[in-house]
Amino acid sequence: MNENERRGGKHQNGVHEQPRNQRSVRMARRRRRRRMRFLCCLLTFLLVVALVVLLIHMTVNKSKADQMSGTWVLDDSVSYQFDGHGNGSMNTKNAAYAFTYEINGEQLTLDFQNASLTDSTYAIKLDGDTLTLTGGDGTIGGTYEMRKQ
Repeated sequence: MNENERRGGKHQNGVHEQPRNQRSVRMARRRRRRRMRFLCCLLTFLLVVALVVLLIHMTVNKSKADQMSGTWVLDDSVSYQFDGHGNGSMNTKNAAYAFTYEINGEQLTLDFQNASLTDSTYAIKLDGDTLTLTGGDGTIGGTYEMRKQ
């Protein structure tokens, strides 16, 4: 092989032949490009899956908040009001106690603005116009069934 052939020139029979080193460099570049395309596709897929999971989670919690929106009557003297946006109040015949609330799955957390009231967490069950709260943290326990007004 002469100098011209080593530099990528024509072979004796007139066929263009690339030096082995250039061929291996091109093949390595192709492999890197394929790997990068694969990683980009994988990353895009994982991002889409994460967004879908987040949207589903937000929709489930949002729909539960929408269903809870309104006034729920416990008995003749106590009712709870939820605005569907994280604010509410516990209303008695003598006073109203404002709170913020958060729904996380099947759990309702009330954070009362009045420091004399204990913040509390309840397990919730919504069934049409019936809201059932089962006492958890910050409560005396018990199950409370309320009807939507």
